[in-house]
Amino acid sequence: MSGAAVVSSPRRTAQAHGIEFHLGDQRSRVDCERAAAGQDIDFIVDDATHYLENTLLTHKWFWPFVKSGGVYVIEEFPGVDRVREHFPECELVVAVSPFGGMEYLVVLRKP
Repeated sequence: MSGAAVVSSPRRTAQAHGIEFHLGDQRSRVDCERAAAGQDIDFIVDDATHYLENTLLTHKWFWPFVKSGGVYVIEEFPGVDRVREHFPECELVVAVSPFGGMEYLVVLRKP
């Protein structure tokens, strides 16, 4: 993303576009399932603690709610070689290291 948009009420603007915000703890199954309950989710961005254990838990709890063709983005995933190991049921769209390090932006799609 280059540039930024400033809006007076980001929550209201997001809701007008069908975007929902949920405050919770990614390590809490209850929080994740409450946020996803009854949803067919098109797009998730996991930009939370960046600890592998937490990322795996969050994906495990949200993945059932992602609809077929939906996209799941993980920021700062540790090592592209580990993506297929941890997400065999996902289609890997892209894994890039924007800053040339060992942490990747990973984009997964649900078949």
